[in-house]
Amino acid sequence: MRVLARDANRLAVRPWREQVEVVEGAVGEVDALRRAMHSAEVAHYLVRSMQAGADFTARDLRNAQVFAEAARKAGGRHVVYLGGLLPKNGSSRAEVG
Repeated sequence: MRVLARDANRLAVRPWREQVEVVEGAVGEVDALRRAMHSAEVAHYLVRSMQAGADFTARDLRNAQVFAEAARKAGGRHVVYLGGLLPKNGSSRAEVG
Protein backbone atom coordinates (compact mmCIF):
# COMPACT_ATOMS: atom_id res chain seq x y z
CA MET A 1 0.00 0.00 0.00
CA ARG A 2 1.21 3.47 -0.85
CA VAL A 3 0.11 6.77 0.72
CA LEU A 4 0.55 10.37 -0.32
CA ALA A 5 1.42 12.87 2.42
CA ARG A 6 2.45 16.51 2.32
CA ASP A 7 4.96 15.83 5.13
CA ALA A 8 6.16 12.24 5.43
CA ASN A 9 7.74 12.96 8.82
CA ARG A 10 4.30 13.52 10.36
CA LEU A 11 3.47 9.86 9.71
CA ALA A 12 6.39 8.57 11.79
CA VAL A 13 4.22 8.17 14.90
CA ARG A 14 1.47 6.22 13.14
CA PRO A 15 1.43 2.53 14.12
CA TRP A 16 0.93 1.51 10.47
CA ARG A 17 3.82 3.62 9.13
CA GLU A 18 6.20 0.70 8.53
CA GLN A 19 3.52 -1.18 6.59
CA VAL A 20 3.14 1.42 3.83
CA GLU A 21 5.27 3.17 1.25
CA VAL A 22 5.05 6.96 1.61
CA VAL A 23 5.21 9.37 -1.32
CA GLU A 24 5.66 12.98 -0.30
CA GLY A 25 3.57 15.57 -2.10
CA ALA A 26 0.19 17.25 -2.29
CA VAL A 27 -3.00 16.02 -3.91
CA GLY A 28 -2.87 18.77 -6.52
CA GLU A 29 0.68 17.97 -7.64
CA VAL A 30 0.61 15.89 -10.82
CA ASP A 31 4.14 14.47 -10.42
CA ALA A 32 3.52 13.41 -6.81
CA LEU A 33 0.28 11.71 -7.79
CA ARG A 34 1.99 9.95 -10.68
CA ARG A 35 4.59 8.52 -8.26
CA ALA A 36 1.97 7.58 -5.69
CA MET A 37 -0.29 5.83 -8.19
CA HIS A 38 2.31 3.98 -10.19
CA SER A 39 0.77 0.58 -11.03
CA ALA A 40 -2.10 1.03 -8.55
CA GLU A 41 -5.42 -0.63 -9.36
CA VAL A 42 -7.40 1.17 -6.67
CA ALA A 43 -6.96 4.73 -5.41
CA HIS A 44 -8.73 6.02 -2.31
CA TYR A 45 -9.51 9.74 -2.26
CA LEU A 46 -9.51 10.54 1.46
CA VAL A 47 -8.96 14.25 1.02
CA ARG A 48 -10.76 16.92 2.95
CA SER A 49 -9.52 20.39 2.11
CA MET A 50 -9.15 22.54 5.18
CA GLN A 51 -8.24 25.75 3.42
CA ALA A 52 -10.76 28.55 3.09
CA GLY A 53 -11.09 31.38 0.63
CA ALA A 54 -13.06 32.49 -2.36
CA ASP A 55 -11.52 29.84 -4.61
CA PHE A 56 -12.10 26.92 -2.21
CA THR A 57 -14.70 25.18 -4.40
CA ALA A 58 -12.65 25.53 -7.59
CA ARG A 59 -9.47 24.31 -5.85
CA ASP A 60 -11.29 21.37 -4.25
CA LEU A 61 -12.78 20.33 -7.59
CA ARG A 62 -9.47 20.75 -9.42
CA ASN A 63 -7.68 18.52 -6.89
CA ALA A 64 -10.29 15.80 -7.37
CA GLN A 65 -10.03 16.05 -11.16
CA VAL A 66 -6.21 15.89 -11.06
CA PHE A 67 -6.45 12.85 -8.76
CA ALA A 68 -8.94 11.05 -11.02
CA GLU A 69 -6.86 11.76 -14.12
CA ALA A 70 -3.69 10.49 -12.45
CA ALA A 71 -5.51 7.30 -11.45
CA ARG A 72 -6.76 6.82 -15.00
CA LYS A 73 -3.28 7.34 -16.48
CA ALA A 74 -1.81 4.88 -13.99
CA GLY A 75 -4.20 2.23 -15.29
CA GLY A 76 -6.32 2.25 -12.16
CA ARG A 77 -9.64 0.48 -12.29
CA HIS A 78 -11.32 2.12 -9.30
CA VAL A 79 -11.32 5.40 -7.41
CA VAL A 80 -12.99 5.25 -4.02
CA TYR A 81 -14.20 8.63 -2.80
CA LEU A 82 -14.97 9.02 0.88
CA GLY A 83 -16.24 12.54 1.39
CA GLY A 84 -17.94 14.29 4.23
CA LEU A 85 -21.64 14.50 4.90
CA LEU A 86 -23.53 16.87 2.65
CA PRO A 87 -25.24 19.80 4.33
CA LYS A 88 -28.87 20.47 3.36
CA ASN A 89 -27.96 23.75 1.67
CA GLY A 90 -25.59 22.08 -0.82
CA SER A 91 -21.86 21.92 -0.93
CA SER A 92 -18.88 21.59 -3.25
CA ARG A 93 -18.47 18.09 -1.76
CA ALA A 94 -21.26 16.78 -3.99
CA GLU A 95 -19.57 18.13 -7.09
CA VAL A 96 -16.17 16.78 -6.04
CA GLY A 97 -17.67 13.35 -5.34
